[in-house]
Amino acid sequence: MNKYYKTGELLSRAYMTMLTVHDIYDEARETGAGNWESALLTLGYASAEWWLLGKDIGKWVLPELRENRLLNRRVSQVLTKDMIDSMKIEAQ
Repeated sequence: MNKYYKTGELLSRAYMTMLTVHDIYDEARETGAGNWESALLTLGYASAEWWLLGKDIGKWVLPELRENRLLNRRVSQVLTKDMIDSMKIEAQ
């Protein structure tokens, strides 16, 4: 389950980074920057965005990951409670 959370977190970060960065290159080109400068600006902006989303601010910007994680944990606990309790009784 944790592997799915990690994958979801990475995909969500990548999606948010793409959304905020996708126009940077074109805007830089329109202002007169060359291809090389525009590419470097876009890469720098994307890496800064990726880094920020990986910090605690990312949990604030992407709260759906935190909420889903708690909800999924609670659902799995409710669904497996009887099975775990029966395994404890059998082990005694």
